Amino acid sequence: MNKEVRRQAKKQFNKISRKYPLIGISILLVAFVLQYYDVFSFVENHDMQQIATSGISLSNCIDGDTAAFIYEGEKVKIRFSGINTPEKNSKKVEPFSEEAAMYTCNKLQEAFAIDVEWDITQSDSYNRKIGIVFVDGENLNFLLLSEGYADLRYLKDTMPYSKEYRKLLAEAQHEHRGRWQNS
Repeated sequence: MNKEVRRQAKKQFNKISRKYPLIGISILLVAFVLQYYDVFSFVENHDMQQIATSGISLSNCIDGDTAAFIYEGEKVKIRFSGINTPEKNSKKVEPFSEEAAMYTCNKLQEAFAIDVEWDITQSDSYNRKIGIVFVDGENLNFLLLSEGYADLRYLKDTMPYSKEYRKLLAEAQHEHRGRWQNS
């Protein structure tokens, strides 16, 4: 919920609870129960049905744009939505692949809270889930783009945060950050 909606809801709640105290207490009780059962985890973002998932923990780092997490007792590999970091595998080592992987791994390991918004606009040929990862409330995809460790891959205008991604990439390139330092 954005701040304006919260402000309006609080104003209405205060108005009702002054006039009808029993209703105010009932509303608070219902809100507490809904919060407890994580009903508010559903989000609307760019007209996409996405679920913000809390209670996810890091299993292991894979590279700059993929990590494995424990979610609902299962190990789940998540490919970060819309971005791509340089690759390091047996066939090739791209510049900044190690830096991008270390940056991602450090952010995930140091995080007190990890959340994911599932991106249902994409699928993956490696059977990974696609998501937007948040570390301590910060969009990790934004951070990777802003620091110059990622570029855009498979990004469509209908995808979550596509405008923000393009803006952050342009800024990183203009400021010659990360992999763009010699361009």
